[in-house]
Amino acid sequence: MCKPHEIFKLLGVSTRLKIIKLLKKHGHLGVNELSEKLDITPSAVSQHLKAMKELNLVKNHRDGYRIPYSLNLNMLNSCREMMDSVCECDCHSHNHNGKDKKMNKISDIKKLKRYKKKLQSKIKKIEDRIKKLEKKKEV
Repeated sequence: MCKPHEIFKLLGVSTRLKIIKLLKKHGHLGVNELSEKLDITPSAVSQHLKAMKELNLVKNHRDGYRIPYSLNLNMLNSCREMMDSVCECDCHSHNHNGKDKKMNKISDIKKLKRYKKKLQSKIKKIEDRIKKLEKKKEV
C-alpha cells in the first residue's frame, strides 16, 4: 500500500490526474494515444506513467508492438480509502483568525451538512450500482 505522502506527491501533478481520468474513461491506452489526447510528448507521458507504475496505480501489458496502460483499480481504491481517511471532512479544523466561536460552530454545522449530503449522494450511487450488478447476475 502506498504511503500518504507518496500518493499526494504523485497526484500533485495535474498531468497525472488527467492520465487517470483518460484511462478511467477509455480503459486501455498507449503512450502515443495519451500523448495526443494530452498534447504533450510521448517521452513526457512515459515519465508520468513510470512514476504512476512505481506506486502500482497503472499497469501495462504488451499487445504486439503496442503497450497499452490501464488503471490498477484495486490500488486506486486503496489509495482513495487512504486519502478519505486523511481528508474525511474539515469539521475538526481550527479557525485561528479570532472569529467568534458561535460563528465557527455554525460554519462547522454547515460543513457537516454539506459533507452529509455528499455522502448520501455517494451511497445512492453505490446502491444503484449494486442493483445493476445484481440484475446482471440474475440474467
